[in-house]
Parts: sequence; structure tokens; C-alpha cells
Amino acid sequence: MKKVFLSLLAIAIGLTTIVTAEAQTVDTSSYIKLYFKSSVDSISLDMSTIADSTRIKIVSGTKDTTFSGRSIWLGKKNYEVGADTMLIYGLVKQFDCSENGANLIGIDITHCPELIELYCNQDSISSLDLTKSEKLMLLNCYDNKISSLDLSKNTKLSRFSCYRNLLTSLDVRNCRELTFLSCHSNKIGSLDVTNNTKLRILNFRSNRIESIDLSKNTELEWLYCHENRLTSLDITNNRELNSIYCYGNKLSTQALDELYCQLPDRNGSEVGKLQLLLGPSSQKDTVLATNNQNAFDRNWRLQYFSNGLSIPDTHGHYTCPNTSLEVARAEFSFYPNPVDAVLYVTSGKMVKTIMIYNVYGIEVARAYNVDRIDLSHLPSGVYLVKADDTISRIVKK
Repeated sequence: MKKVFLSLLAIAIGLTTIVTAEAQTVDTSSYIKLYFKSSVDSISLDMSTIADSTRIKIVSGTKDTTFSGRSIWLGKKNYEVGADTMLIYGLVKQFDCSENGANLIGIDITHCPELIELYCNQDSISSLDLTKSEKLMLLNCYDNKISSLDLSKNTKLSRFSCYRNLLTSLDVRNCRELTFLSCHSNKIGSLDVTNNTKLRILNFRSNRIESIDLSKNTELEWLYCHENRLTSLDITNNRELNSIYCYGNKLSTQALDELYCQLPDRNGSEVGKLQLLLGPSSQKDTVLATNNQNAFDRNWRLQYFSNGLSIPDTHGHYTCPNTSLEVARAEFSFYPNPVDAVLYVTSGKMVKTIMIYNVYGIEVARAYNVDRIDLSHLPSGVYLVKADDTISRIVKK
């Protein structure tokens, strides 16, 4: 009996030893490779692994360190460099090699299939192969020397910053999960975002883009398109917008007036920002010739980019066209105008039908066989009122 017990104990100890050894084994089939310029002593890194206690091994020449990772960031620290390359072995899911400047000149992540976040910004990387990183959800590679990127396999990418590189083109059509895209300060000539219907923030300023189709980006809130070559900007479908930065383009007075009329109505919400000029010293004749009242009616303010101050009142007289209704000469009038609650019709007789439309041509109120209509539930803004065959414009306080 004693021999049996000792045998079982030996087996248990052996199994424990095997399990412990396996837990400490580094998966060398998964790795990231870094490339350095000559005479680099150390490199700053941070990372997380697919699970707690996942083993990581870092090798650079004769420098070798092994440790247990965590499923959350470990915290940035310096690792010794003993050669012109470094291998980071293990099942890494988040990796940060950013802000190493001229010391880091290359990175290979093609053998790290579990990677979901990569921060390699502010280095000196000239190329980046993403074709094997199909799980990648976040990529920051800005402030490098990258001239091209293949994103065709990165269908889960939701946040992407590649600004201040050397890109002349960028194809994000397969990145349908994108909510944030910042590709400014490159040399991009065109950008197709029609598949990126979840975009909320889009920044493509300081490129060479002449036109952009935003008709599918109905969730867009922030648009940075300044310092390009745009001659027009159609935001008809972008009803969630609250900030637009578009100075330094080729937008004519007419194009700007049309833009004002397309602005989403923010009455009852925080004022919208439309930044049309870099600063007070900018050439502003084109802007001053517009009718900024059309923007004001929608609770937007025209501002300078440099200081956020309001641009002086303009002197144009452009009238926004109605989306589906034309204002007719009234056979009778409406009062009070502006109206706070009840709108009255002075027709001398009962009106068969009164219909109220917002600036987008959508009916928002209706009444039958009356001489008044209650508008107290409507937000402040400009509306069209149709009483039988008479159409006029009113303002709701």
C-alpha cells in the first residue's frame, strides 16, 4: 500500500512538473522582429499577451530575457539591444514600439497572428506588411517614412492613424469597421470612403484630394478636410456633423453658400463649428461674400482655425433653395413669426390642412380643419408651413 501511494505521489509530482514546464514554454512560432540602425543600446517597448502568464522571450544578439506576460499592458520599459535586430517571441496581442525615433527602422509582424493592436508611430519605419494581421483592430503608424500600405486583409480595423508619412494613395475599402481614420499630411490624391459607413471621425487634411464622396458616411461627426484641392463639399447626408474644418481649399463663394444650406440643423444642440479660414490675416473675400445667416439659422458659427474666434459678418444675400417645396406668394399670413408655441393662420376661414416641414423637407406636424397649429414640441429652427395651397417660411423660437 505504501508503495502504491509513493508511486501515485511520484506521478502527481511528475505531472505537475510537466504542466509547469509547459506553462513556461515560449511559443517561438509567434514572433515580432525589429530592425535597428547601428549603435543602438536599448529600445523602449510595451506589450500584452493573449493570457496572463504567457511566456515572452526577447533576443537581440547576446542579450536574452524571458518573462511572463499579462493580458493587460505591462508598462513601457527599455530592453537591451545586442545586434541590429531583435526578436520578441510569444503570443503577443498588443505591441507598442512607438517613439523610438531614428533608432527603429523596421518591423516585421507577419509571424504574429494574434496581434490586435499595434503602435509603431514616431519611428523611422519605411515599410509595413499587414497582410497577415487579419485580427488587427487598431493601428497607429503615423510619423514614419511609409510610402504604401496594403490594408486588404485588415477587415476588422476600426481605428487607423497613418498621418505624416509618404503615402500617395490609400485604399480603405475593405476596412468596413473603421470609426476613426486620420491620414492627413501625406500626398494622397484620392480617397474612397463609401464603404466606411461607420466612420465618425475623418481627417484627410493636407493632401491633394480634389473631391470626396461622403454620401454613405451618415454617422460622421467630425470632418477635417482643410488644405486640399476641394472645389465643392456635399454633406447632405451627414446629419450628425458638429465640426467641419475646410480652410485652404478651392471652395468658391457659391460652393460655401451651398455648404451652409446643407449644414445639419443643430438648433437645440451645441453650436456647430465651421472653420473656413486659417486666421484673421487670411484672404477672406470669398468667405465675406457669402450669406452666413444661412449657417446661423442652423446654429453653426463661422470661425478661424488658428484661434477659434468668429469670422466677421458677411455681406452676401444667397437664399437656400427648399429641398422639396417652393415658397409661394401667400394668400394669407401666419402669426406670430417667430413663433414660440401656437401658430395662427389669418385666412378668414378654416384651413383644410396645415402641414409643417423642417429644412430637409420632412413633415414634422399636421392638423386638419383648423386656423392654428401647436408647434411647442418642435426644436428651434427654420420651418416651412403649408396651409392648403399656400406655402411660407416661419421661424420657431
